[in-house]
Amino acid sequence: IYATRFLQLKSDPALAAKYDFITPGSIQYARWMFNLRNPKLQDKKVRQALAHIVDYDYVVNTIMQGLAQRIVGPVNPAKGFYAKNLPLYNYDIEKAKALLAEAGYPNGFELKLQYVNNTLSRFVTMAIAGQLKKVGIRAVTEEFQNFGAMNNAARSKKMGTLMFNSNSGVPTLARFQTLDPKGSLNFHGSEDAALTKLINEASLLPLDKAEAAWKKVYAHVADIAWFAPVVAS
Repeated sequence: IYATRFLQLKSDPALAAKYDFITPGSIQYARWMFNLRNPKLQDKKVRQALAHIVDYDYVVNTIMQGLAQRIVGPVNPAKGFYAKNLPLYNYDIEKAKALLAEAGYPNGFELKLQYVNNTLSRFVTMAIAGQLKKVGIRAVTEEFQNFGAMNNAARSKKMGTLMFNSNSGVPTLARFQTLDPKGSLNFHGSEDAALTKLINEASLLPLDKAEAAWKKVYAHVADIAWFAPVVAS
């Protein structure tokens, strides 16, 4: 159920008398995924610029009506190994403009924004499309009606950037879903040699001794703006 509808139902006295309305801890996270096979998005500065374009407070407080929180990476904030000390990318249009200029795109470029049809992804994508105009990036949005359509686009190598929601979890789940070049949710097949090396080193350790190694993984993910974590809900 979407945040606005949840709050509407919760405010109904008749329903409140019959039901308990509770919000469990974060179980999924939304992130803006970048196609590192796109020549423009191969530049770390471009990806960092995009991460600074997202108005995170607007997403948390307006789109999600306060029923969400910022997140630094692919691990559930309530779980161990969550790298809570990593700095968050802040909404900073001027910083984004400067990074794009340093990367050679002072006038922006055209960028495809894709999402699977659901309320959160659609609203966040449209909000980002509006922010992109402020740095000269011309957004082309595309809605996938279902996961089959999205997977077809991935197989046909017609993926741009993607707004996507999935469960947040333990390090091994993050690895095999989002971070590994062949991960089930790495739809672009994006790959970074340093990231792969850090993942392999962390994976060799027993889980009870691997927290520091996995936090190095997440620090690198944040530094290179592998994707832009938006919110956990």
